[in-house]
Amino acid sequence: MLADNDLLSMQQARILAENAGAAQKALAEFSQGQLDSAVDHIASAVEGHARELALLSCEETGYGNPRDKEIKNLFASRAVRRACAGVTCTGALKKDASGNILEVGVPRGAMAAICPSISPVSTTIATALLAVKSGNAVVFCLHPRAVRVMAKVLDLIIRAAKNTGLPEGAIAYLPVPAKQGVAELINHSGIRLVLNSGVDRMLDICRRSGKPLIYGGTGNGPAFIERSA
Repeated sequence: MLADNDLLSMQQARILAENAGAAQKALAEFSQGQLDSAVDHIASAVEGHARELALLSCEETGYGNPRDKEIKNLFASRAVRRACAGVTCTGALKKDASGNILEVGVPRGAMAAICPSISPVSTTIATALLAVKSGNAVVFCLHPRAVRVMAKVLDLIIRAAKNTGLPEGAIAYLPVPAKQGVAELINHSGIRLVLNSGVDRMLDICRRSGKPLIYGGTGNGPAFIERSA
């Protein structure tokens, strides 16, 4: 028998996925300029809390130290925003030399995001900014070891998103971090993409969903060393 928290998490997951789907339809009406404005506002809102969130992250997870965490949080708030500036993700992108073919950017749709406890704040910030930039709704799954700090940063992000006019449900999170709830969210028909930023214990569930999956572990980029080296 599933525990009450499991059942509650599954119910919440269904509601959040449905809300994200509704928000996705509203986001389709947003221009790239409106999305860019929202990215700037959200990044500015969380930047001022970088130190506070770093302290809470270290306290709750036991990973890292506050100064390094603060630097990562500021990097996610500032560098990601700068990297996105001037990039077009939705609408007309470019034509070929003949002018006969037009590339058009279309949002993928509502996605589920799983972030690691080792970098719960910076990964959440970067993921939220990229989702908004590309016009996609996103539902985050709180990591069991980082529930408080992830909820804190997401509350800041959601409040800022609302102030910019983004639809309710465009950014949300599953408040009860139960594995069954995460599976329910990922497998919901309203979720079109799964982004797993290095939580390997959830990788099998993500793969079995049959949804497009982006997965990246924590650490440096892969390197191939030839045997003669």
